[in-house]
Amino acid sequence: MDLKKLRTFVSIPVPNQIYKIQNRLVLENPNSSNFRLIDKNNIHLTLRFIGQTPQSSINKIKESLDFIVNNFQPFQLNIQGFGFFPNMYIPKVLWAGLSGEINILSELVNNINNSLIPLGFDNADKAFIPHITLARCKNKETISNISQIMKIEYCPIPFNVKKINFISSELFPKGSVYTILSTHFIS
Repeated sequence: MDLKKLRTFVSIPVPNQIYKIQNRLVLENPNSSNFRLIDKNNIHLTLRFIGQTPQSSINKIKESLDFIVNNFQPFQLNIQGFGFFPNMYIPKVLWAGLSGEINILSELVNNINNSLIPLGFDNADKAFIPHITLARCKNKETISNISQIMKIEYCPIPFNVKKINFISSELFPKGSVYTILSTHFIS
């Protein structure tokens, strides 16, 4: 029996220019104290949150990810726009959106999800919505505050997706600490 479990997910690293967007959120929003920014070291594009993962499954997941990325070529995404989860009327998460080769990104996500089923993991509960979490709302935001954020414009930030990371996440009172378990390069 495998008692030790890690909290894991699969992600794509994002370019450092995303930090400038976070800084603008603080500088251009008078109510920025209502947001808790995601630590710069923890910003990423989540492909699949796996959750509690037995140690005995770690190498199998790594092998699956290696196999999957070998069937893809590097592809292009752009960071652009903002959005909120669950929506702008009840904002809990502020995120940056994505455009570009979303169909390839979705295919990658589907392949990852399907590879986890034989390993005993359920298929993803939610539909994949490509986004990069920038901040979490501390307090109930008003529509005027949200409107202020939606007015912030920035040029799309293009980046090539050349690798994915398999990461463990430990939760602490001051935030999560991530450890890269493996990196899988898209050939």
